[in-house]
Amino acid sequence: MWLDDVEVPGIGRVQHHVLTMPRPSTRFVVTDERGRFLLLWRHRFITDTWGWEVPAGWAEPGEAPEAAGVTGSRATAERPLPRVPPSRRACRGLLGSLSMTDVESMADHWWWRPGWRLGARFLTWHLTFEDAPQVHRVAADYRRILAGVPGLDLVPDPWLHLTMQGLGFADDVADRDVAAIVDAARVRLARIPGFEVSFDRPAVTPEAVRWEAAPGEPVAAVRDAIRAAIGEVWAEVPERADGFGPHISIAYSGSDRPAAPVLAAIAAAPSAPATARITHADLILLNRDHRMYEWEPVANIPLG
Repeated sequence: MWLDDVEVPGIGRVQHHVLTMPRPSTRFVVTDERGRFLLLWRHRFITDTWGWEVPAGWAEPGEAPEAAGVTGSRATAERPLPRVPPSRRACRGLLGSLSMTDVESMADHWWWRPGWRLGARFLTWHLTFEDAPQVHRVAADYRRILAGVPGLDLVPDPWLHLTMQGLGFADDVADRDVAAIVDAARVRLARIPGFEVSFDRPAVTPEAVRWEAAPGEPVAAVRDAIRAAIGEVWAEVPERADGFGPHISIAYSGSDRPAAPVLAAIAAAPSAPATARITHADLILLNRDHRMYEWEPVANIPLG
């Protein structure tokens, strides 16, 4: 084991413990008779991202990795999976659709991710919802429903957002680069027409209560255009291109807590979908000093 020095785009340099294991490892894909896949929803510390991964394990001494994969696949398929309380320190197995609504526990969302501290400011692209009355109305309904559940930080209307693509901490990004990226994004976003997205019953995830955006494809197209604009200025675009799940968080977990009260409150709420028209993307200067994502506008770029 040793301590490695890692530079993460958009975050900076962090130290990371690396452990070398003496045994070979293998990954395997498990399916059932309906063609569904077994996946793990796992947090990667260095990139501070969640993503789906196939199971993995070690080979026993003298066992070939291929044989270990067959053995692991059979053993996994033949026994019930234990439920692992999801948090920032754990992963969760799922056989079926990519749903995250069956969590048993929630974790404090406001732990200090690499590079963050009081007073830090982060440049990032968001979709904002200042002119979305349906979103405001339904979000207010859910805030009233969730107000009686302790340990949640409810998001007020001005700070409702859909996270798109980060640039980096403001101290690390040159003003000339920001201007060049904005200019490139303006050209690319002008080619994308405005569109509508809908948000239905929220999902309870390990750290938040959030609406999934549908359809997700036009939102992803906006993000792709922003990433292409960044790529015109920088040789490397921060953050991963894959794994993007467009959503609006309407509450964050403020402590490590059971999820059951949150799930019960959501289940008892009448389903009321909201629709918003997306007409622009915003570059903002984000902070989280008050256990909430708050920001100052930097650039407002209209869609075509």
